[in-house]
Amino acid sequence: MARQRFSSWTPIPIALLAMIAAVCGIGIPAIYARETASWAAQGLGQDWVTLLIAAPTLILAGQRARGNDRRAQLVVGALLLYLAYSYAIYAVAVHFNALFLVYCAILGGATFSLIDLVVGLTVEAHGRWFDSGAPRRLVIVTLFSIAGFFATLWLASIVPALITRRAPPSLAEAGLVSNPVQVLDLALVLPAMVFAGLALRRWRPWAQVLAPMLLGFGVMMALAIAGMIVALYALGLSVDILPAVAMVVVAGGSAIVLDLVLHHVLQR
Repeated sequence: MARQRFSSWTPIPIALLAMIAAVCGIGIPAIYARETASWAAQGLGQDWVTLLIAAPTLILAGQRARGNDRRAQLVVGALLLYLAYSYAIYAVAVHFNALFLVYCAILGGATFSLIDLVVGLTVEAHGRWFDSGAPRRLVIVTLFSIAGFFATLWLASIVPALITRRAPPSLAEAGLVSNPVQVLDLALVLPAMVFAGLALRRWRPWAQVLAPMLLGFGVMMALAIAGMIVALYALGLSVDILPAVAMVVVAGGSAIVLDLVLHHVLQR
């Protein structure tokens, strides 16, 4: 289908670029040399998750998606969303370095591929993408729970800072004016989860496509945060590993729900 032509071949080169960026971030000290110790450790943690999980999975799913496998196409969408989100942060919150154009290429490629994919799949979803046994309510509850969890987490630091008129300590530690993760989450990602959950109650075509992708994104981001926490702990910058365990639980729960809903996709 013409609408999907662009997004049918871009996932693999995007994944390869992400692997290059991750390998360079891990193996070349100069990449994060200008970052604070905490921010550099978080970059390393996410690089490992991208290298070991996100990029290889995108390559495998991208190959299957080219054969019009609907489940694979939804997984590709989730991973493109993760990479677009992640490299938007790298592009604007990491000091200018040798990977800047790579960051931009991944951000642009993943964003336009995701748009192309979602539009194309939404057109296909004029009927239903899922059979009658799909756990629609469970998906809605999971999306609402993820959105509520992260909104509470971010607002717990933002609201006191607004009241005291002092920037959250995490910003000073990272040398940032604002936290790009909180900006993207509160402005875009978490509202998208809520809207997709509400629209899924009426089986809106775009929600049938976007809701599973957002679930997959939730899995990847929880794993990425866990990777960041482990990196901080391994480098002696944190004394608590339990938040990483909590993130793995969030990722595991979301992955189970995603797996359940993917088993109810109506294949062509």
